[in-house]
Amino acid sequence: MNDQYLRKNFSRWILIRMFISIWKNTKLRVFLIITSVALYAFLFSETSVRRRLNMEEEKEALQRTLEKEQILQQLLKDSIARFKNNDPLLIEKKAREQFNMSKKGETIYKIVRK
Repeated sequence: MNDQYLRKNFSRWILIRMFISIWKNTKLRVFLIITSVALYAFLFSETSVRRRLNMEEEKEALQRTLEKEQILQQLLKDSIARFKNNDPLLIEKKAREQFNMSKKGETIYKIVRK
């Protein structure tokens, strides 16, 4: 037990001595301070690498969403154009789907999902 205590305190003593010797060296101290500030700014500021990567991921997600919305917009424009041209097949399809209309002699079955 005494041996473990000495090892633990010896390693602390070495670290303290190393820190004191580094701190006494003015050039090294200035270098460490400048490096610490630069590293902090690089990692945690508004323009940090982490924030930039998050913004790029968000941009890619928005690009994918934009592409899907543009496809949907084109489909809706095509549908509007077909309605304006009085496409009989489209009008019949919409009447059947939305208003449950049928032709003479047809039977409509509704499937109710639970």
